Amino acid sequence: MEIKLTRNDPGPIQSFTIYGKPGSKQSVRSSIIEDKITGKNKIHQYQEKTDVDNQNYLGFCIKGSLPFGWELWTGPIIVRQLIYHFYPPKALIEKARYNIIYVTTKPDLTDNLNKMLFDAMNNIVYVDDKQVVEINECKKVYDLEPKTILTLEHYQ
Repeated sequence: MEIKLTRNDPGPIQSFTIYGKPGSKQSVRSSIIEDKITGKNKIHQYQEKTDVDNQNYLGFCIKGSLPFGWELWTGPIIVRQLIYHFYPPKALIEKARYNIIYVTTKPDLTDNLNKMLFDAMNNIVYVDDKQVVEINECKKVYDLEPKTILTLEHYQ
């Protein structure tokens, strides 16, 4: 008896739904420390542990939803849809149940939210996030189920 594994053809469009509160990534932190060998000051750069953990979690979720035999995309990538769903504050729960309410508070949409997600997909979906050349629909809204919905298109 022979067992043969077949590859799924993922095609040029891939969609993801990542459940849980969308995470944001802060800028790299820097501090000056003394080099113990030379005695000179040097700049130490680091990311907060929670940012690293959240980014790893996102990568894990995305990797787990990719089709069998996934190969990294090279070339331009278009973000067709990117919607961050945040749980609403108490005062907006009923309203958010029936209406679209946009989130106007932090984290920033294009800086912190996108950075976390796009960095998490490096070497999982594509080679590097510099391949993202266009973002069509990108928004943050309140929803009773926190999640991130993402649709990518590999432009060939």
